[in-house]
Amino acid sequence: DDNGKPDVSNTQFAVLALGMAERRGEEVPDEVWLDLMRYLPLVQEDDGSTVKRRLTLEKKKRKKKTKRRGRKVTNPVVGTDDLEVFGRKFLYYPDFASEDWNMTCAGLSTASLTRARLARLKAPPGDWEKQHNVDFDALWETLDKAVVDAYGWIMGHWTPVKSYYGLYSLEKVADIGRVKKFGHHDWYREASDFLLEEQQPDGRWGGTRAYHEEDRVATAIAILVLKRATGHLTREAPTGMVVTGEKHDHDPDWV
Repeated sequence: DDNGKPDVSNTQFAVLALGMAERRGEEVPDEVWLDLMRYLPLVQEDDGSTVKRRLTLEKKKRKKKTKRRGRKVTNPVVGTDDLEVFGRKFLYYPDFASEDWNMTCAGLSTASLTRARLARLKAPPGDWEKQHNVDFDALWETLDKAVVDAYGWIMGHWTPVKSYYGLYSLEKVADIGRVKKFGHHDWYREASDFLLEEQQPDGRWGGTRAYHEEDRVATAIAILVLKRATGHLTREAPTGMVVTGEKHDHDPDWV
């Protein structure tokens, strides 16, 4: 932030960029993701209320099965009634809460990408554990639980339409996690219904007082949500883009 402190809000966008860089074939050092794994528990509440709601994930396309070694990832999906889920939000700074919904979505999207990246890592490089005086396996369990409980907090505090940024925050979480429903909420149906209702006759979306969302910002965010832009991290890019109302056959890697 402006004071030189690391915060959850700015971190989320850096991590999104790193995730896309890896998707494009760039190499991001393991230490970057390992440092995120150490940082994230510092910006999440220690305790929270029990949450009984569960996620419904999108159906994956069938692919040829390949042997893959990786760490077990836990998600509070339908059918995991025996899993303990506590609603724990993320904070802006350690010990400093800001806007709860957006910060929790920011922390969860970062934690989800970090977890997905580290799930492929058998062990940290060199003397990383000794250097930082940490146990990798214990940190992995903490990160895995952080994701589960942040999902729990979102399901227990469903308020995505307070701002356009709030909807974009939700889109990042849902598309990275391949989530279809949070509890009984079909997130994309609710988001798209809201946005289509709010669109102005001239095509723009009207700004709000929240987060300096003047018309151009609100319109840009609305398009990101409707296009499910963060899905480029988890699924194949679309074969075309919509530009000024007309369909053009762009390079599918163009975003």
